[in-house]
Amino acid sequence: MRGNVLLKLFIFIVAILLVVFICMYLLDNTGKINQGNFRVNDVMTKSSLLVSETQTVDENITSLSDIRLNADQENILSMLVVSNVKPQKVYIDNISVSNANLGNVAIYDNQNNEIYSNNIKVETANITATDKDGQYLIEIKINNVGIIKDQPIPEGHNEVIYDGRLMKIYGLSTKDIKFDVSFNVNIVDENNKLNICKVKLTLPNEDLITNGVSIVRQPVSDYIFSVK
Repeated sequence: MRGNVLLKLFIFIVAILLVVFICMYLLDNTGKINQGNFRVNDVMTKSSLLVSETQTVDENITSLSDIRLNADQENILSMLVVSNVKPQKVYIDNISVSNANLGNVAIYDNQNNEIYSNNIKVETANITATDKDGQYLIEIKINNVGIIKDQPIPEGHNEVIYDGRLMKIYGLSTKDIKFDVSFNVNIVDENNKLNICKVKLTLPNEDLITNGVSIVRQPVSDYIFSVK
């Protein structure tokens, strides 16, 4: 008889502990997706080529092959964020870059300030979130610098277009300049809660060479803010 009582008491205690554990788990929003005050409404990456001519003292240019070119590959990540709570601070951290065969990655904020490169290694970098039609626009420029350096235009070309299609002339493919980058976009809201979105990108977009400029909308399901 006493054994039955102890068994029932043991089962009762286990049941209580189980209920407490489930309640604590359901009420704990730390790090859970979609629990933050910020929701990503749209994400876009734009890939292009920034081309410039090398300045020369000799102005007697008689053919395209006399022109020497430089080019950086530019990518812009644009995130449109919806929230009823005003962001107090926006910054990125945990930056990780795997450079391509050509060029070196440099990251800029939306004020065109360099915040990461071979010469600059930062723990955190502030970003300005601008108001856009009642939403917040976060833009980050991610360049692959120096994929073409002071190179003459190969002979036999009668026309040169200064966009991504230029890479064909130099025999380059996206594989030569493709790189991986990851970082966290952090938003501190007006209640001092930290909202984190993890970003992982492989750049540039594939059709840069064929179209000259590539614009790709990313799935918003890959860009979720969680609360820490």
